[in-house]
Amino acid sequence: MRPKKQKKVYPIDMLVLKTLEKLSDVRVEHGHIAEMIVLRHLIKDSEDVEDGLNLYMGPFYWHSNKGNEIDFIAERENKLVPVEVKYQNRIAKSDYFGVKKVFGQGIIVTKDTVFKDRGITGVPLWLFIVLVE
Repeated sequence: MRPKKQKKVYPIDMLVLKTLEKLSDVRVEHGHIAEMIVLRHLIKDSEDVEDGLNLYMGPFYWHSNKGNEIDFIAERENKLVPVEVKYQNRIAKSDYFGVKKVFGQGIIVTKDTVFKDRGITGVPLWLFIVLVE
């Protein structure tokens, strides 16, 4: 298994995001903003983003042939750590099935739910930000 290069677009700055919203007349959903915040915290101390945020060294995202995906695959201490953002009120086991099946462990960033399920840890976005600081 090999993580794919990031092909999503994440405006890292809220000013850029709000400008794009204004120019396009399209509102970005809170879940996508949560993904942007998670990415920002995953790369904040990285030396690999010196070339204009070309994320050749990660974090990556994982995508299956069936169309399932995991938002971010970060490398920490030579281990791949899957991070899935589920910024919603309810978290079901099906929301992290891919993370559990492929990696056996991972982090689910939630809106306000905390849980632990055999290697899968759910933490609210605010707590993820504090822990990654």
